[in-house]
Amino acid sequence: MTEINDIIFKAYTLIELAKNNHYLSNINTDQSYNLLNEEYSKLLNKDKLDINIEDNKEFLYNWAKSLCRYTLLNILLNNLYLFLKGENKFPQKNVVVKDEFFLNNSEEIINIMGEEILNILMNFNFDKENVVYSSLPKEENDKYIKEFLNLFANEELLKIYEDIKKKGKIIYLNELDNEEKEQLLNKYHIENNDSNGCLCLDDDIIIILTRTNTIEDFPNFIHEFAHYVNMYYWGHEIEPTLREFYSILFERLAIKFLTSKGYKSNELNNYLYFRNENNLQLATASMPIFHYLNLYIKNGEIKEEDDINKRIESYNNLTFIKLESFDAAKEAHRACDYANQIMIANLTNILGVYYYIIGSYLSNKVLENNPDIINEIIKNMMSKEDIDPYDIFKLVGINMDNIKRTRLK
Repeated sequence: MTEINDIIFKAYTLIELAKNNHYLSNINTDQSYNLLNEEYSKLLNKDKLDINIEDNKEFLYNWAKSLCRYTLLNILLNNLYLFLKGENKFPQKNVVVKDEFFLNNSEEIINIMGEEILNILMNFNFDKENVVYSSLPKEENDKYIKEFLNLFANEELLKIYEDIKKKGKIIYLNELDNEEKEQLLNKYHIENNDSNGCLCLDDDIIIILTRTNTIEDFPNFIHEFAHYVNMYYWGHEIEPTLREFYSILFERLAIKFLTSKGYKSNELNNYLYFRNENNLQLATASMPIFHYLNLYIKNGEIKEEDDINKRIESYNNLTFIKLESFDAAKEAHRACDYANQIMIANLTNILGVYYYIIGSYLSNKVLENNPDIINEIIKNMMSKEDIDPYDIFKLVGINMDNIKRTRLK
């Protein structure tokens, strides 16, 4: 087998970046293909193959991929690992995420994620063709917010809402003129088409939304308000595993509140599905990456031979009807290539979908099994003490036999 060298790897990686990351799709890869042609020519003891490179790009790309796929996989997994250890910053947001809880419990968390993704896919009822939301005027929305916050045994929630409203920290983009809107988006580095429901953290915390005057406005705000409260008390040091839990729980409670007001369950289900559709799709696509990441955390670099052997072992353990032909190497290579493509396209968003899926799982556990603990959860959300996710997992009723504490009690 040809040994990988630095030239081949760099040329191949640049081509993969151009193929799979829309921010880099305009990179000129002609030089990379020329370099691959030169390196392949050396195998044949020729100075350079006399071929039309344009017609042979796919061949050269696949040849390089066969040499480099696992090297690239390990580099990308290492980047994720360093994010989790708090040794890498997310480039877009320049923030550090340290997640000891995931590192200590990766296998258990990944199993929970798989269970929750399956649960969401099986239980979400939605109507993609006829999404029409009921009207909810601005004044009625404000009334609902106050009524909703008064349901909880914590007067501080309503005080915080009144305070940020008075100080102008709740901003609806479509209520600004074009100049004000542009200044705000530039200040907080927000893309215009990605601004609905954004919470911005800089030298201050504000909530940015787009008003629709429909029922969307109420859970949209409640979701972001929970983020605000969480950041207000915890500052930048939000426990990563719990980053989406409180906001998703509040959002689900907001949906139950609207149900009690007589709004139709089908449009509320549609809201939940479409608000979280991108997260769900990326989470589903990312599960092979998390399985690789778990192996990387436990055993170090992923080796091609080990990856192939694991698939042979899994296939041999199947108890139902097996395929007539099974190519373990092809399956391993396909999984590796797919993981690389998803990581190249979404590396800094992959941990975000883990937060979403865990937040969804914990919220469902609360609402299905133990709604009486909601006020205790709000107390944790508004605590300035160092919260261990272990305590929240235990509080909502999860089996803790195989889950380790992050911190010593």
